[in-house]
Amino acid sequence: MKQDGSSTPTDAAALAGELRELTGRLKRRLRQESVNRGLNLSQVAVLGRLYRGECETTSELARAENVRSQSMGHTVSRLQADGFVEARPDPNDGRRMLLSLTPYGRERVEAGRAMRDGWLYRTIQARLDAEEQAALAHAVTLLKRLTEE
Repeated sequence: MKQDGSSTPTDAAALAGELRELTGRLKRRLRQESVNRGLNLSQVAVLGRLYRGECETTSELARAENVRSQSMGHTVSRLQADGFVEARPDPNDGRRMLLSLTPYGRERVEAGRAMRDGWLYRTIQARLDAEEQAALAHAVTLLKRLTEE
């Protein structure tokens, strides 16, 4: 870091590598805290997208997750068989099937989020003092800027 507070390209590259590694570790740790441990990453991603209302069809999910429609079809079928997802005909196009979470699927997504949020809250409270928590809040603001389109 330069004296004026700006970073050199090497500093930014090192920071990028550390941030990527840290976010990966945090993601794995949060996954351990979930009630949805028996699900693979693709299934968790589908449940999240359906919960947030980002996608309604298998083809939309496939595009969003950058996988083949056939692969996404297998993922969705497994989630349907396990009672997480239901499909109904599109009222405007009977050839299309609209996907949504079942009440059980919604309950599991919300329970998983609550468990992860609870672990993160307890960990922040236990390991960071008030000043560090304020610094973390600022870092979260910066991370949001990094992810804006």
